[in-house]
Amino acid sequence: MGLLSWLFPGPEQKLAKAERLMRRGDPGQARLLLAGLEGLDAARLREQVEDALVGMNLEAAAACARSGEFEASAEHLALAERFADGRLADQLRAGRRALREARSAARAVAKGAAGVTISSDPLSGGGSCATGSCGGGGGGGPVPHEEPASGFGGDPIFSLPPDHPQVRYALLLEAYPDQLRERFLALGADFAAAVLLLEDGQPRQAWVALEPFVAAEPAVRFLRGRAALELGWFPRAASELRAFGDAVGHQRIGSQHTAAMAAQALASDKRLEEALDLLEAERARADELSLAANQVSVLEALGRLPEADELGVAVLRAAPGDLGLHKMLARIRLKGGKRLEAMQVLESGLTRLCKGPGKCGSQPLDLDAARLLASLYLEDRLQPKRAAELVRDIARFSRQPDWRDGYLSALQARNAGEPSATDLAHELLRRLKDGDPRRGLVERNLLQS
Repeated sequence: MGLLSWLFPGPEQKLAKAERLMRRGDPGQARLLLAGLEGLDAARLREQVEDALVGMNLEAAAACARSGEFEASAEHLALAERFADGRLADQLRAGRRALREARSAARAVAKGAAGVTISSDPLSGGGSCATGSCGGGGGGGPVPHEEPASGFGGDPIFSLPPDHPQVRYALLLEAYPDQLRERFLALGADFAAAVLLLEDGQPRQAWVALEPFVAAEPAVRFLRGRAALELGWFPRAASELRAFGDAVGHQRIGSQHTAAMAAQALASDKRLEEALDLLEAERARADELSLAANQVSVLEALGRLPEADELGVAVLRAAPGDLGLHKMLARIRLKGGKRLEAMQVLESGLTRLCKGPGKCGSQPLDLDAARLLASLYLEDRLQPKRAAELVRDIARFSRQPDWRDGYLSALQARNAGEPSATDLAHELLRRLKDGDPRRGLVERNLLQS
């Protein structure tokens, strides 16, 4: 498989990789791979992916609300709404209630002690320990009716049912920068309906519905770029997002940076040099970590491995708690023939972040990183005790068997001199189609050794 074939796989390869990403607990990357794929299998997996993303964002929203980070909580709730696509109404309702209660308690603690009448917060409720003290939800009689929220014709939107479109739109815009929020609110209800089409997983309809607003407000091109990305229209996505950057200025919106999105579209359109130029120019203006990480990925795709390694090390130093960066740097080093260095960076990440049983920080054990490190140790006959420990952890915490688990078992049998190693190797080959690059892995490491 050539470099570009690996970087831009076909539909079957994307679907298979998305399934692997789901098994290892990475639904975010799985969703990107499924963008634009059609068919029953893709639709089934997309729903599983989005349900997982709903759960992750609801957990994060609850944690942020408990710690008083209300804007971050609202951002995660908006993402959960987007991924739910009309499902999981009870879970979403509970998430919104938790945020309302945390906000109400925080305001009670801040103002109640001074004897100030507490005016209603747009997301008011009762009872949470959001600031280190536990408020009782107002502590002084009924909460008065809130003032009307701006941008919706003077309606007090948060007194509406939590699944009302105006409430959903308001929660979504809470994650946007102030300037963009004001510009979008000024576009009115028809624009809000178009935005919710995108959030509801209807990018094709959103693309059309957003068109009338582009001439009046160039910031709308960000949303059109998002829609095009989800549809797999990479040239259009690149054009819209670059036009947004020229007119408004690239910036972080929620969890995404618009320059990184534009670079992703360019790279997916095989315009790697343009993607690199864009990232370098934007990093000169604001050296955001996400832009640097994307630049590492583009340098890798271009085959500029020494530069990718150097920048990857700098990015990892800035974010040592990101296991994904450890894996990216390990992959770059493997491509450059630096197997020992790849093992070192993987071991560093797993040792630093995966100290509990089956845990990597607050996340489950990263099975992908564990499998890669175990295979490298076993292939090179290094660190046998550590390799055996990794294989045990993988077996313990893997929900479904993976082809690589059989490969690890065959390597263990080979290293132990067991006759069954050859039979295991042939069984692995039987499960692979002709042309699968894993066939060479088995033949090289199990049949020729």
